[in-house]
Amino acid sequence: MSLLFAADRQDHVESEVLPNLRDGVNIICDRYIYSSIVYQSASSEDSEAVEWIRMINRYARKPDLVIYLKVSSEVAVRRRRERDRHVEIFDRPEFQQRLALAYDKIEEKFPAVNIVRVNGDNSVEEVAEECWSHVEKMRSGGVIA
Repeated sequence: MSLLFAADRQDHVESEVLPNLRDGVNIICDRYIYSSIVYQSASSEDSEAVEWIRMINRYARKPDLVIYLKVSSEVAVRRRRERDRHVEIFDRPEFQQRLALAYDKIEEKFPAVNIVRVNGDNSVEEVAEECWSHVEKMRSGGVIA
């Protein structure tokens, strides 16, 4: 599964991301390398999964900014219920807890990556405004904290 995600990501980067960047377009992606590492390592019993997933994604373009939307488990559960859809394999509470712990350590795993946390419990408008402020700071060369 990890190889399929990595191959799809590389195809997306080569066919969509890089041509748009060459044309001066700003690109926003969700679920990039970091979510692959978190989801796939959390579902693996292999202690070396993180390094292997990094290795198979090594040619993917590094983002200029990673925004981590930190959502509390209570809010996440409420939002999933409000979507009124069936429970997915990754929605199980124990797995969600493992994912949250892994995401909380993402900066440790990627100290050289520009990662900012945004409180995802806030309203859509507040989250969007904060995300955009980080993007604007990054684009203007400002310090992002």
